[in-house]
Amino acid sequence: MSASKSIFKLLVLFLFVFAAGMNSYSQTKVRVGSYDSRLIAVAYYNSKLFQLPSEVREKMKVAQEKNDTVTISAISKEMPLRQRYMHEQAFGKASVCYLIEEIKDKVAEYVKKEKLDFIVSKWEMSFINPNYEVVDITLSLSNLFEPSMDMKKMMTDLNSNDPIKDSFLIDD
Repeated sequence: MSASKSIFKLLVLFLFVFAAGMNSYSQTKVRVGSYDSRLIAVAYYNSKLFQLPSEVREKMKVAQEKNDTVTISAISKEMPLRQRYMHEQAFGKASVCYLIEEIKDKVAEYVKKEKLDFIVSKWEMSFINPNYEVVDITLSLSNLFEPSMDMKKMMTDLNSNDPIKDSFLIDD
């Protein structure tokens, strides 16, 4: 009996020591950078980083010169799908994680400078712990894509509007 009491006391002591070294859920403010993914999409698709149209035009030109109907057909199917997804990113709530990855070094520096623990699209936060500090980084993050003054104006206007549901259905 005394052996089990000693083991129990040791276990309790271990748990107290172990718990003392941990940050509890309520003791630490986690800093979350949130962004409006629409502005990131607009900044990216209007930046030097976005090269898809010229690459696709070149592939299409080569395919047409070779009369490569398989490639022509594939590109003809792909581009409207890409356009619809870009609409969902720029006007809806679609993910932009692949776009942010294009500037991951700049983002890492920014996150470190702002002492953020992580960043996430504000549309992906279904619930946020009230002990977390949420910081809107939309404009700072979109500026990492070096948008023109015209794009910055457009992004400010877009930021003041709600996302469009089913924006992938928008026809150009």
